[in-house]
Amino acid sequence: MVSEGQCRLVVNINDLRRKSEKRAKELLKNAFAELVVFQKALKDLVASIDATYTKQFEEFHIGFEGSFGNKRVSPRTLKCTLSGKSCVCVEGIVTKYTWEDHLRTLDDVFKHLRDANLTLNLSKCEFGCATVTYLGKKVGGIW
Repeated sequence: MVSEGQCRLVVNINDLRRKSEKRAKELLKNAFAELVVFQKALKDLVASIDATYTKQFEEFHIGFEGSFGNKRVSPRTLKCTLSGKSCVCVEGIVTKYTWEDHLRTLDDVFKHLRDANLTLNLSKCEFGCATVTYLGKKVGGIW
């Protein structure tokens, strides 16, 4: 993270689970409280290594990857009961035969995300593409 000039550390939940199963469970169950502690610890660690680097950023952020278990949902299975304190991973592809159907479906997905008080990381999203790479495979295009 520091060598790339970033302020976001991506942590694999599987690695966290191997190191501290209790911490991983708490993260998925009570994400807000855990993230506050996690981000403070990250900032303190970076400050102990390079105090001048810490001053370049107001905050340091944590991202997660790996197995979210039953907290991994698609846009179609997202429910507002998953929001609140828990940590969820929403991933998937929205496809339709016509552009109008696609836009209506995206509107529904965005409504579900709003209802669940969730946001998207736009740098990880692609909209209106004929093809996308998903899980290492090219998806879409003319059949």
